[in-house]
Amino acid sequence: MTALLTPFFVRLRCLLLGAGLVVGAVMAPPLSAADPPRLGPEEIVGKIERAGYGNVSRLRHRGDVYTADAMTKDGLPVHVVVNGTTGAIVGLRYIDRMLVGAPGG
Repeated sequence: MTALLTPFFVRLRCLLLGAGLVVGAVMAPPLSAADPPRLGPEEIVGKIERAGYGNVSRLRHRGDVYTADAMTKDGLPVHVVVNGTTGAIVGLRYIDRMLVGAPGG
């Protein structure tokens, strides 16, 4: 066990660690225009409301999208999926009224 603490092995481990950090830095994708900024929660709620939905609740960030529950102009509950970068609504599902407020619903 003490052989691993000799100056040679200590320098070798440092060299390998340094090489690993350099390789990792070279292989990591750069932050650039390829990674546009994500909209904040307030902006997402505003986009949903401007699309005609109200009572936005349960806003959650999931990967590249936000999900939320809202109400249509007719008072029907819906589940909305919004692109986190553009703010476009990319999915909409009506929520069964029988499940609203039920455990797990």
